[in-house]
Amino acid sequence: GPDGPETPQDLLDFFKKHEATDGLMVKHAIPELDISLDEFRGGTRQCDLMISGELNQSPVVLGIEAKVDEPFGQVLGKYVIQKEEGSSKVPIRVDRLLKGLLGCSLSPELAGLRYQLIHATAGILIYAGKQNATLAVSIIHVFHTHLADTKKMEQNESDYIQFASALSGIPMESLRSE
Repeated sequence: GPDGPETPQDLLDFFKKHEATDGLMVKHAIPELDISLDEFRGGTRQCDLMISGELNQSPVVLGIEAKVDEPFGQVLGKYVIQKEEGSSKVPIRVDRLLKGLLGCSLSPELAGLRYQLIHATAGILIYAGKQNATLAVSIIHVFHTHLADTKKMEQNESDYIQFASALSGIPMESLRSE
C-alpha cells in the first residue's frame, strides 16, 4: 500500500474466522523480534513475526512461529537434565516459564513437552505485558511442501497437541483434528 506493506489477505481472513480476533486492525509487524525472557545469558526468544494491532480499541499482540518440519526444540525433561550437569541457567528458566504459564514446576507429566513451545508462548505473553495488550495470540504457521518430512510434521502436530492439552487442560484426544 502507499503507507507500506499490506497485511496478507489470508492472514486477515484467518483473523475474521476466530471470534477472539475478528475485527483486528493490524498496526505493524516486526520480523524476528528478540524478546528478553530473563536476566541470564541466552535469555532471549526470537519471534518469527510479532504483530501489534488493535481490537475494540484495545492493544493486541500476535506472535507467529513459522515451521515446515523442524521440531519444536528439545524435550523439556531431557533438556533440563542435560543442562543441570553444568552451570547453565536453563533449569531455572524452565522452572520460571512453567510456573508463569502453567502454575507449576517440571513434573513427569510435563517432561515430554517441547521447550520451544513453552519458550515461544512465554515470550509472546511477556511482550504482550510490555505492550499492555489485552489479548495475546500464539500462531504456529506450518508450511506444507513436497520436500517436508511427513513423519516429522506428524510428530510436530502431536507435540503441539500435547502442549495445548497441558496449557488448556483439555484432553489430547479432544484436540486432535481428523
